[in-house]
Amino acid sequence: YQRYLWDGAVSARLINPYAHSPEAALRDGDNTALGRLAGEAGLVVLRLNHRDLRTIYPPVTQAAFALAHVIKPWSLAAWRVVLLAFDAATLLLLLALLKEADRSPLWSALYWWHPVLLKEIYNSAHMEVVLLPFVLLALLLTLKRRPVLAAASLAFAVGAKVWPALLLPLILRPIAGNWRALVAALAVFGGLCLL
Repeated sequence: YQRYLWDGAVSARLINPYAHSPEAALRDGDNTALGRLAGEAGLVVLRLNHRDLRTIYPPVTQAAFALAHVIKPWSLAAWRVVLLAFDAATLLLLLALLKEADRSPLWSALYWWHPVLLKEIYNSAHMEVVLLPFVLLALLLTLKRRPVLAAASLAFAVGAKVWPALLLPLILRPIAGNWRALVAALAVFGGLCLL
């Protein structure tokens, strides 16, 4: 999570997190805004794994990291609050999907009480929960026959991690015969992913 805190600070200061490594920021000293940020970071920047590498995290996760920094700079608790917000959105969307599928809302307990979720998200502070609301919203919008909005939501999920792109055929399948809707959905998905 040290990288998340660092990336959040960099992004919140509107500095490109893809341009410089934390090691470069440390070398800059007080000569640049990034160097001053490294000084402010204290132990966070010193505890980073692979300080010599620039970030690997996509833009949607960078926005989540920045939100945590805005809530409280350099705070693991603030990052966990952001994770909780994404997790709560995931639960609400799961409940909406269960309702749409005419299933009991009690099935949501399989997600909400899952020990791996509790361990990896709240104990280890991993960022994977950031993409889940976007994936579930894309599925819900697909069920509601809103393919362009579903494609947009899926693109935001891809902005958190790349693997949700594999779900694009699932989103597009219901509109396979409607070329106009298919082109619009692909254009929105491709445009947002490119952005």
